[in-house]
Amino acid sequence: MIRSRQELFDIMATHLMTQGTRSVNPDSAVCLYRGPNGTKCAVGVLIPDDEYDEDMENEKAGAVAAHFIKDSDLRQEFQNNFALMQDMQQLHDRTDVVMWRVKLSVIATDHQLNTNSTPTL
Repeated sequence: MIRSRQELFDIMATHLMTQGTRSVNPDSAVCLYRGPNGTKCAVGVLIPDDEYDEDMENEKAGAVAAHFIKDSDLRQEFQNNFALMQDMQQLHDRTDVVMWRVKLSVIATDHQLNTNSTPTL
């Protein structure tokens, strides 16, 4: 079942605000889909364990969908929502955590989404 753009945003936004920290390699500070202590980036939270591959690291969401995701519905979600995922990936990678709430609201507005179902916003 393919989730809507609103559902994907809610999952990613809630995850980031609940986790409250970036998913990064502690040695290099490079952002990771899957990091230490179970952390995940905004897009990483959408990737089920059985789809995750370490080779995804250092790849953009579009490349992950094209080269790694086997599940057709998940691949379709990534392809249909590339702009949103790119914005969420950039938020995770480039925005200070203290500014996430504000930036998430901007992303929601830019993508014509709402924050009503995201309890942490």
